[in-house]
Amino acid sequence: MYFQNKSGELLYVDVDQTLDLLQKTTEQEDFVTELMTSIGENHPSYHIFKKIDPSERMTRTGIIEQLVSILRKHDIYQQYPKRLGRGEGI
Repeated sequence: MYFQNKSGELLYVDVDQTLDLLQKTTEQEDFVTELMTSIGENHPSYHIFKKIDPSERMTRTGIIEQLVSILRKHDIYQQYPKRLGRGEGI
């Protein structure tokens, strides 16, 4: 999957790694703060985590669940043409 940042640059995003990372953010209370420190302000995803870090746990969980849903849908749609090309069903 590719993500287009504000400057228009396309960045490769590994969906499985991203889903694992989002899972950690729901399981570990301080993970978002530690992650932001680790990746730094210039990282393309920094602004997403900056918005969810101060949010209350329920709000943060809702935001993360929505991101996971979007990623899963995108991943399914990306795999669909590949499977059809090989004659496989979904």
